[in-house]
Amino acid sequence: MSSASQQVLWWPAPLRVGPLNGVLEVPGSKSQTNRFLLLAATGQSKCRLRGCLWSRDTLLMRAGLEKLGASFLALPDGTIEVSPITTRVLREPVTIECGLAGTVMRFLPLLAVAFNVPITFTADVQANARPMQPIFEVLKRFGAKVTFSGGESFPFTVTGPLTTLPERIEVDCSLSSQFFSAVLLALPFLAESPGTFFIETVASPSHPHVAMTVATLKTFGHEVSLVSDSELKSLKATATITSQPTFNQRLPELIVEPDLSSAAPFIAAVAFAGGSLQLPAVPKTSTQVGIRFLEIVSELGLLTVSKTEDTQNCYYRVASLSTDFSTSPLEMNLTALGELTPILVALATLLPHETTFTGIGHLRGHETDRLTALEKELGKLGIECETGPDCLRVHPPAAPAVTRERSQPVKLNTYNDHRLAMFAALMGLRQPVLVENIGTTCKTMPNFERIWQELILGVENE
Repeated sequence: MSSASQQVLWWPAPLRVGPLNGVLEVPGSKSQTNRFLLLAATGQSKCRLRGCLWSRDTLLMRAGLEKLGASFLALPDGTIEVSPITTRVLREPVTIECGLAGTVMRFLPLLAVAFNVPITFTADVQANARPMQPIFEVLKRFGAKVTFSGGESFPFTVTGPLTTLPERIEVDCSLSSQFFSAVLLALPFLAESPGTFFIETVASPSHPHVAMTVATLKTFGHEVSLVSDSELKSLKATATITSQPTFNQRLPELIVEPDLSSAAPFIAAVAFAGGSLQLPAVPKTSTQVGIRFLEIVSELGLLTVSKTEDTQNCYYRVASLSTDFSTSPLEMNLTALGELTPILVALATLLPHETTFTGIGHLRGHETDRLTALEKELGKLGIECETGPDCLRVHPPAAPAVTRERSQPVKLNTYNDHRLAMFAALMGLRQPVLVENIGTTCKTMPNFERIWQELILGVENE
């Protein structure tokens, strides 16, 4: 098992003294990159990917797929040519490292059941706190043997072969939508012949990520329909898997969208510092959670969002907004938008009213218990916050949200969580802050520190 332990480095977050003005460039979407990599690696023929994000999570996905027999060739024009897995027979047992990547630890074990050798999965120590039981249950239903070194956690070993692939598959997704996506993404590889499968769950947070999975499957030639109830408490999918999708025969080039979730702290920085920011082009058909973030910051009255578009893309610009806020308490359900919670919590500290975020209990099982961590770190900044089983409430700071002079910077811990590192950098715009191991942002955005300093300070780093 790998360890996330490392020497603690404290990064002085830059304070902003004037309005921002710039054009934001962010790398490709982590969620979309890993879905593209997996389906390309388990497809029927080669394809090319452009705009992939190469961060810790995506490099772990790529390495895991290589262990299973896929190959990835970097071409001079920046695209990646993916040669898919051609055999289910491996010469010897393999070990796949998952780090803290939910997409790796939940998506790849379902592929492992198809192979002839035991496949072991290892991860960072913190990964043992992340829910995995639904994956183990599906594996056993498929006929796989799952063995553990200790409790039902990492490391674990999956031993095939696949003995049954039922047409109806139930999976508990109450703690993560990734369990639902994992089943959908594995079906094209596990199905020996074309067929129709029915997957359902009683609950699933983060429906946009499931929608992204469905859209990706359709891109690769499979038919998937998704049905949810009006309250988003149940989810059912019908997937018709095509063994020879015609789309995959033309060596297509697929383009990964820019990561709007990683853009969120930069967008929020405009609310903290003033000014404006131009965002990269986003396809009109985007299923990313970050699209909703643009709507929320506008609804909160913190930013104005303008949009232009052409036949394929939308182009967004955000600008600071001076307005008279309502003092009435606000409640916002973030069940489908959980990954945006740390940045929205930071924005809530700018509002003159109490703000409650609900439907986020599943964040207690992410890279860390994000609700407890946010409560603790806000407390260090003198901001009152309280949490419940699935909610978090932010009380407006007693003093106006302006730069506060302190004899010593406040040390904000990140818990090896990339979203909390971005949250800490954002809070450092208004008062001196030292951020623990800002490098943890490499999980989804390896050049975050450089881009942040260039935007906030208005200078390029050497």
